[in-house]
Amino acid sequence: MRQDLSTRSWLISKPYCIAMLGAIGEYLLERRAFSTLKEQGLSQAGWLLVILGEILRKTAMMTARHNFTHIMQQERRDSHTLIRHGIYRHIRHPGYLGFLVWCVGTQLLLVNPICCVVFALVVWRFLKQRIEIEEQHLFDFFGMEYAAYVSATPTRIPFIP
Repeated sequence: MRQDLSTRSWLISKPYCIAMLGAIGEYLLERRAFSTLKEQGLSQAGWLLVILGEILRKTAMMTARHNFTHIMQQERRDSHTLIRHGIYRHIRHPGYLGFLVWCVGTQLLLVNPICCVVFALVVWRFLKQRIEIEEQHLFDFFGMEYAAYVSATPTRIPFIP
């Protein structure tokens, strides 16, 4: 078992729990008010996005191996290397993109139009802030090597270059 995995890696926070309660609340309220909308079954697009998001995230984890952590690294470890192969060759932050796609997919799956928009905006804002901080650390760790990677590899997250 990896030594850097702990309960801190779960990413379950008060805002996350509030978001999940909001999603359940929207689903139940809309199911009661618009039963035909919810009775049509789970959204196929939602299923597709949930699966795609999970594949992106797990592929990022498997490609980066020990370099992938849920806790942002502020100091470079001896074993820390810049990953530029596999999925990282095409997407600079595939784990973050996967999380965004997965979040939106869960709300499409539940046919939750309000939470779909709110989740997309909140997660996008969180990722934008996190990427800005993380990339500063990566520039500090890898210098011009990371600068070249950034210029060649987009995030593929809308409005985050």
